[in-house]
Amino acid sequence: MARDAVEEFLQVKEALPNLRREKEHKLWETWKANDQSPKHLEPLLAVFDPVVNAKIREWKAPRVNESAFRAELHKHMIKAFQDYDPDRGASLRTHIENRIQKAKRFNSKYQNFAYIPEEPAGYIGRINRATDELKEDLGREPTHAEIAKQVNNNDPKARLTGKKVGDIITFQRKDQPGSQWTFDPVARTSDREQEVLSLMQAELPQIFPNEDDRAVFEHIYGLNGKATITGTNELAKKLGKSPSQISRIKSSVGNRFKSFL
Repeated sequence: MARDAVEEFLQVKEALPNLRREKEHKLWETWKANDQSPKHLEPLLAVFDPVVNAKIREWKAPRVNESAFRAELHKHMIKAFQDYDPDRGASLRTHIENRIQKAKRFNSKYQNFAYIPEEPAGYIGRINRATDELKEDLGREPTHAEIAKQVNNNDPKARLTGKKVGDIITFQRKDQPGSQWTFDPVARTSDREQEVLSLMQAELPQIFPNEDDRAVFEHIYGLNGKATITGTNELAKKLGKSPSQISRIKSSVGNRFKSFL
C-alpha cells in the first residue's frame, strides 16, 4: 500500500507541469477568442505570477522600484501573448520566458536612479496628475495640501497629507535638475496603459454604458476620433456639463480604467 501511495504521488507530480501548461494555454485561447479583452487578460497574467515574482527576485536591482519593474515585465508578457504562435512548436511559457528577457534593459537603465521607497513611488504618478488637474482648475500652482486633497478625492483609498506630498516631491533623481520628478512608475507604465487601452477600445460601450462617462474617457485618451481634452474646465465646456460634474466623472472613469491595469 505504501508503495502504491508513493507511485501515485510521483505520477501526480510528473503530470503537474502538463496540467499547468494546459491551463496556461486554455487561458490564452480564451483571451484570443474574446478579442484579447481586458476581462480575460487578468486571469492570464495572474497564472504567470510565479514567473514574474521569480524574475523580480532574480533580476531586479535594489534601487529599481518593484512596481515599475513588475509593470515592465507585464508589458513584455502581453506582447508575448499577442505574437505567440503555437504552430511554431514552443510552449507559451517558453515563449514568454524568452520575451521577458527584454525587461533586463529596463533594470539596467534605472538601477542607478535615486532610491525611492515603494509606497512614495506609488504615489508620484497620482500626485503629478492631481497637480496638472489643479493647475487647470485654479490657474496657479497648487499647494501641497490641495494636491493631497485632490489625490484623496480621485482615489478614496489614498491617505495623503500635505506634508507627505511635500516629502514625496523632495525625492529627486541625483543626476537631474530639482524641478523634475525622480521616478514616476505611472509614467513608466504608459506602454502598459496603451496595451490595455487598445484592448478596451472595442468594448467601451460595455465598460462605460453611461454615454457621459464614455465621452469623458474617449476625450481624455483621444479615442474613436475624439479630440484629446484632459482639462476639467475645457471638458465641461465641450460636453455641456459643470466642472464639478466632469470632476466626478473623471474620478469614476479613472478608477474604472485603473481596475484593468
